[in-house]
Amino acid sequence: ESDAAYASKLLAKAQEVYEDSLSAKLKFDRADYNLSELYNSTCMYDDLGWAAGWLFKATKEHKYLEDVYTHYVDYLEEEGSSTAWKKAFDWDNVFWPTNILMAQETRNSTFIRHSEDFLRSWMCANNAANYTRR
Repeated sequence: ESDAAYASKLLAKAQEVYEDSLSAKLKFDRADYNLSELYNSTCMYDDLGWAAGWLFKATKEHKYLEDVYTHYVDYLEEEGSSTAWKKAFDWDNVFWPTNILMAQETRNSTFIRHSEDFLRSWMCANNAANYTRR
C-alpha cells in the first residue's frame, strides 16, 4: 500500500536533514560524546555521498548527483590510500555501497568498475569462489 502524503513528508525531512548536514560540515560523532565512544566516524564524505545518492534516486534532481560526485572526490582525498584495502560496509564506511547505488542509477563506468571490485573482494580466495556471471 502507498501513502504519497507520508512519503512526501519523509522525503522533505530527509532533504532538510541533508541540507543541515552540509551546513554543519562536522563528523557526527563530534556532536555527541556518547557517539564518539561507540561509533567513531573517520570521514563524513562517504555519509554525505550516500545521502545524496539516495536523494538522487528518490527525486532525480541533478543537484544531488552533482553532490555525489563532489563528496566522492572529497572522500578519496581525505581517505587516500586506505580506500584500496578498506572494503567494508558498516557505520563507518558507505563509500563502496554508494558506488553500487550510483552504478545502478547512472551506469557510470567508474561506479560500475568500483562496484565490481568491491563485490569481488567479498568472494573468497580472490575470486576463486564459484559464481554466476550475469
